[in-house]
Amino acid sequence: MSVCVRIDVHRKRSQVAVINEGGEVLANRHVPNGVRPILSVIGGLPAGTAAA
Repeated sequence: MSVCVRIDVHRKRSQVAVINEGGEVLANRHVPNGVRPILSVIGGLPAGTAAA
């Protein structure tokens, strides 16, 4: 099953969502900006997963 990542970036925090090809939201988190917080949501996804 294919998934995509959508990130809404703000000044201090970002909204990170993982959505499958059927439009179902698999994860939706409001995290502080930075590599570690964002990877905590998307780090387990396959390499090459689309992000916007």
